[in-house]
Amino acid sequence: MLYYLGIAPSTELRLAGLENAGTPHVVEDLNYWLEDTATRHPAIIAAREQWKAAQAEVKVARAEGLPTIDLVGNFYQNVYSNQGLQAIRSNTTAVGITLTIPLFDGFSNTYKVRRAQAQAEQSESQLHDTDQQVLTDVIRARAEAVGAAGKLQAAEELLRAARSAVASSQRRYDKGAADILELLSVQSALADAQLERDRGVAEWESDRLKLLAAAGALDRSEIGDHAF
Repeated sequence: MLYYLGIAPSTELRLAGLENAGTPHVVEDLNYWLEDTATRHPAIIAAREQWKAAQAEVKVARAEGLPTIDLVGNFYQNVYSNQGLQAIRSNTTAVGITLTIPLFDGFSNTYKVRRAQAQAEQSESQLHDTDQQVLTDVIRARAEAVGAAGKLQAAEELLRAARSAVASSQRRYDKGAADILELLSVQSALADAQLERDRGVAEWESDRLKLLAAAGALDRSEIGDHAF
């Protein structure tokens, strides 16, 4: 292919935007992804906060059915409650305690507590479902990313071998020890290896972003800091 394009056989072909892709390192340990996702994924955080709010509603509902004590304080100067202005100057401080004991309310508070408990149980179930779904997606995405990383590394090794073969065949051809058909054959193999490498980079970048998206990391500034 390079021969027909009029390009030197040693020229390396690359797709636009993939020049700096490089070969990925081993993807982070699975436990790292699961722990980081469980702690920082927006969907899990939202479900957890909703569950906490539902638990708080249960406490509020229960508290409404309990006795309450209110402390009341008043300060009067030259006047007293329900009395007119006094002739002599005086300061009066009144402190009182009010005890409120709920009596029979037709079980309305009981029903309110039960509704709050049911909502809390539903929120807990939603948290569990969200957690399991998100972590399952992370496990699947990481497996695909690991597979893509392995394919890219294999493509890199194939490309290095193809380049070495072209260089060797070119030397043999220059010395008359190889014919043009052999040289064209290894050049074609090199072009195929370059194409396979570019495919591997594209697949790796796609699966890498899918893993970050599954982990809820695409909106974080440290996207580029994850070790791959």
